Amino acid sequence: MPRRTRRPRPAPRRTAASHAANASLALAQQALGLCTWVWDVRRDRITWYGDLSVLLGLTAGTFSGRFSEYLQHVHPEDRARARALYVACLRGERDEYHSEERVVLPDGTLRWLEVYGRAKRGAGGRTVEMSGVVFDCSARKAVEAKAAQSEAKFAALFATSPVAIALTTAAEGRHIEVNDAWERMTGIARESAIGRTSAELRLWVEPADRVEAIARLDADGALQNFATRFRRADGAPLDVLVSAAPIELAGERCMLWVWADVTEQRE
Repeated sequence: MPRRTRRPRPAPRRTAASHAANASLALAQQALGLCTWVWDVRRDRITWYGDLSVLLGLTAGTFSGRFSEYLQHVHPEDRARARALYVACLRGERDEYHSEERVVLPDGTLRWLEVYGRAKRGAGGRTVEMSGVVFDCSARKAVEAKAAQSEAKFAALFATSPVAIALTTAAEGRHIEVNDAWERMTGIARESAIGRTSAELRLWVEPADRVEAIARLDADGALQNFATRFRRADGAPLDVLVSAAPIELAGERCMLWVWADVTEQRE
């Protein structure tokens, strides 16, 4: 009796739902400007899900997707660091890859890419695969650069201002920074002021004035030319006009205090 041969099972058909899911994934990747990737280390082949050529500013289809080719587009100043991170993952020195690196577009402009990757180990702990995601973070880097420039300008103005300025925490009023003019006016060294409040430094001659100034600040959101008296480190009184306003630095809510010494004018 002849043996009955088994017919090969037909490949499962892709349903409408799977097509829709893939289309949604592709649309989401395009909208977010990201690509996912899987690198078969043993064969040195990278499969890209999404068009990385868009992030590199290349014509679609002109990028093969190999890791060595991607590195050619990385900015020369970032290339060695990117390669070193990948090598560390391959050698098992680290499990994850995370880098922000610049790529050079064909027209010479720069674009920032943020790259995440994770290594998969095989027998003997050898890396057999890496997978991750890469997306355009140029907009965020531009905002960070602008914020850094603004903070640098603020720091320069703060340090060189002839007017006494103090920066404190909003919650407790502890001094974060004071400028040279503040040190000269109060006679208190910066090292002695940092981390302490004005009450601990006994700056206000009349504590009731401090309570009233803070109440006005809380009610109005700012303080303008509040007349009071301060006490220098040597005990000499100062007639001052105090102004204050909230400011945010490095994501922390702070208070900026400006003191104008009007002792001579009052006399």
